[in-house]
Amino acid sequence: MKALIFNPTILASVVLSMVDQITFQTISIVIVAVTVVIGVANSIFSNGKEKKQREEQLIFQRSQGLSHEYFKAYTYVMAAFDWADAKEFRQKYDQNTNPEVNSKMVYVLYTYNLVGISLKRGADPDLIFQLYIPDTIIHIWELYEPITKMFREATNNPSFREPFEYLYTEAKNRQPQIKPCRPGR
Repeated sequence: MKALIFNPTILASVVLSMVDQITFQTISIVIVAVTVVIGVANSIFSNGKEKKQREEQLIFQRSQGLSHEYFKAYTYVMAAFDWADAKEFRQKYDQNTNPEVNSKMVYVLYTYNLVGISLKRGADPDLIFQLYIPDTIIHIWELYEPITKMFREATNNPSFREPFEYLYTEAKNRQPQIKPCRPGR
């Protein structure tokens, strides 16, 4: 038995076998580690892509909300612009004075508030401004800005319709040549 242990050929064979086994294990560990890293990176990329697709689907769903009812409300709201200031607006179109017109105004303004939320949360601005015309966003905000300011003060809520205001600012940055629709702006 002693002769086998000190036999240089057998000893070299055993050492090489151990080195080969260690090398094989090391290579296996590296391969597993690389596979895990690739898997995690792929998962992160897929989740980001899926999130973007879900956001776009949500934007398209909301834009489908621009139905016949929306356009009727929008037309009515734009035609009802016959107030001099926020006080007169309140007298004519308050929810208690004229609930039909008020509900249409809320519907239109809320729609743009939702679009502003999507834009603030990272929705694709090119897509947003293809679905929602910047001119319209600008004109509606400028018409109803005094009313929004009145509500902000009355309710002590400075962030009231802030997403719509953000949408307006982005639309105005894209189309600065649009003339103000309210005198004095």
